Amino acid sequence: MSFAWPENIGYLLLLIPLAVLLGYGVIRQLQACEVVASPLMADTMMPGSRLWVLILKKVLLFCGIGLLLFSLSGPRLCSGGRPVLRKGADLVFVLDISRSMRARDVSPDRLGQAKHEIFSISRAVRGGRRAILLFAAAPLVQCPLTTDQEAFEALLWMASPDLIEEQGTVFRSALELSRKLLKTEMENINESGIKGEKIVVMLSDGEDHDGDFLAEAKKIKKDGIHLFVVGVGMSSPVVIPLEGGGRQDGRTRQSCDDEFQGRNTAEAGS
Repeated sequence: MSFAWPENIGYLLLLIPLAVLLGYGVIRQLQACEVVASPLMADTMMPGSRLWVLILKKVLLFCGIGLLLFSLSGPRLCSGGRPVLRKGADLVFVLDISRSMRARDVSPDRLGQAKHEIFSISRAVRGGRRAILLFAAAPLVQCPLTTDQEAFEALLWMASPDLIEEQGTVFRSALELSRKLLKTEMENINESGIKGEKIVVMLSDGEDHDGDFLAEAKKIKKDGIHLFVVGVGMSSPVVIPLEGGGRQDGRTRQSCDDEFQGRNTAEAGS
């Protein structure tokens, strides 16, 4: 047997004064009978069977309150395991900042929409820490795990395609780095056993150019980390703004990053 809230076991000490009070109540009732009537009349008014009924009532009341106090500790039957107290959730937001995220098929653009999604999720989940990992062809830790919400949000709004020179979309390296960030924290859990959920949230608009991210996703699952993927953008044709005022016509969200692989690209002056 284990307990979900072992700190509440101390409430069982209240049973000691409760037993004293119930015993005192039985004695007072017996004394009241002796004062009101003579011993012979008292035996007639309260025979032995009635006395045992009174004691039984007090015992049942004592047991009921005792079980109630015992339930406050959350007793559970388990086979070798024990419940782990959760304390908030550590979230690593993996944000795609390839240049295709500048497309404006959603308002204000794909990158801006992704930032708003991260902001909303972060505010909705209470407790724990937050981290931002930016990626295109290579990953970059923009914000390490922190409880400073203001610093996290300030670094979030600073995310831009200009922060990573090597463009493209590679999921595997980004997922690998996010797993290492959380796995290091999981290995440093304190002896109390109190830990929170570990979550990776990836936001992207393009296809994976390497195509081997599934193996890394399985490793994340094996480590007990929850992975969520949020798609940003529409599937209809869209113009992708480029540096220097140029633009690119994209047929689908999957073809948005093809310019960086030298496939099916077309540019037109603004």
